[in-house]
Amino acid sequence: MNNTQNVTIVGHPESGELFTASKKEGFYKCMVQSTTISVNNGMIDEQKVVAFPAVTEAAVKHFSNLKDGDAFPIPGQIVVSEYFDTDESYREGMVAKINPTTQEDHLVDGKRVYRETVFTTDLNRSNSFKYSAEGTVVNETEVSSLSAADLI
Repeated sequence: MNNTQNVTIVGHPESGELFTASKKEGFYKCMVQSTTISVNNGMIDEQKVVAFPAVTEAAVKHFSNLKDGDAFPIPGQIVVSEYFDTDESYREGMVAKINPTTQEDHLVDGKRVYRETVFTTDLNRSNSFKYSAEGTVVNETEVSSLSAADLI
């Protein structure tokens, strides 16, 4: 699979602010969005994913020149990881993945799937998706072996 990922900072949809105060004092949250163009088995697709990294008050001062839609100044990527509620990485409070067509929980073999998106500077880290309740995790690098019909 070949892909390119551009990460931009996105302003709050109501206030337009790039950094909003977090519940924890001295920290802020920002929204970063990646737009990935993927080529997989002859299918070219665009995918947008968002993450909300925490930013210290001291670091926010270094980003004062940023505007909505600017490239995020720290090289990195947004990584998607999926979990079942029985997985070690599952944390209380995670929200189940929703099927956008039916608005129902996304189920794999009858189990809810929970999704986490994280901004990371580790460019070697890959996405991991749940395709089977038997604990099978398909990493992004393995997806290239799936046919386009498997992905649709």
